Amino acid sequence: MKLEIERLEGVLNHSWSSAAASYSKRVGLRLRLSNVDGLMGFGEVAPLPGYSVEPLSKAFDELSSFELNALEPVLGGTEPAQMARENHELHGLSAAARCGLEMALLDLVSRARGVAMHRLFTADAAASVSAAALVPWGPSAIEHAVACVHEGATTLKVKLARDISGQLESLYALRAAVGPEVKLRLDANGAPGLAPADAARIRGRIAELNPEFVEEPGALRDPEKNVFPVALDESLQSLGGADELAGRVADTGASYVVLKPMLLGGLTRCHALALAAEDAGAKAVVSHLVDGPIAFAAYGHLACALSNGVAAGLGPHPGLQAFGAAASSGYRISRSDAPGIGVG
Repeated sequence: MKLEIERLEGVLNHSWSSAAASYSKRVGLRLRLSNVDGLMGFGEVAPLPGYSVEPLSKAFDELSSFELNALEPVLGGTEPAQMARENHELHGLSAAARCGLEMALLDLVSRARGVAMHRLFTADAAASVSAAALVPWGPSAIEHAVACVHEGATTLKVKLARDISGQLESLYALRAAVGPEVKLRLDANGAPGLAPADAARIRGRIAELNPEFVEEPGALRDPEKNVFPVALDESLQSLGGADELAGRVADTGASYVVLKPMLLGGLTRCHALALAAEDAGAKAVVSHLVDGPIAFAAYGHLACALSNGVAAGLGPHPGLQAFGAAASSGYRISRSDAPGIGVG
């Protein structure tokens, strides 16, 4: 087997913000994994600086020295998704490196078998899933939200500002503009610096917005009883394994878990986490880390394989064009039945 690593770098067509920082460019790696017959599988590695634990340089070093012979049993197995989960060599890699290499491996396996990647997870993948639209917060947020709905978005995601009190009236105006039938997701990023007295007052007002859920509510979560559905996101990065998820869901009363394969260590791990979440009474939302078109397509396979009726966090984002893809449009992810990931 042979692994080729190509560095990717591109400027975002508009800035992207996380809880940690704002980004104007993305840097990553494109992987090409080939077998003795010359068949190739493709993957991407793109940890997000300040958000992911490991830097890109660590992932590059790990992959450059990885012993590819360790992957041979996975290629010959009858259940590649299960075997990849149990492959100890992959478990030794950091999250983004494992995600990218596993992506290439599963692409190669499914291409060799002439099946789409989603068939490695289930024979009953959904034909399509809806995708949530991210509404960047600013003076034109309401206008942007309305435009997304007109373009077909039925779920909107809005990041809460540090000054949540000052944002509330605009959130109410946004809710009125898009109507009650549109699902609204709010991302609190832990609500840093929010005083308990302010949290208690704001909590009820957010509940009145009837959000689908609030991600990582932090101080906004009522420790006695959730007054709005809660989702876990970046806090899952510290999760040891799927067996710990039930306890995390029970402790927080979470109704949803947001799964980002590039952050959490790959597609098969996120698939296992999604099944564990379902057993614990929570639903999984497949999302991205502003990574490129190969990863984005792979996440679409996972979302269709889960097909749990929840909109994926896979709306158009600027990382696609930064890594050389055409602009993504629309708020529905259609299942690809081409062998492998379907791009590369």
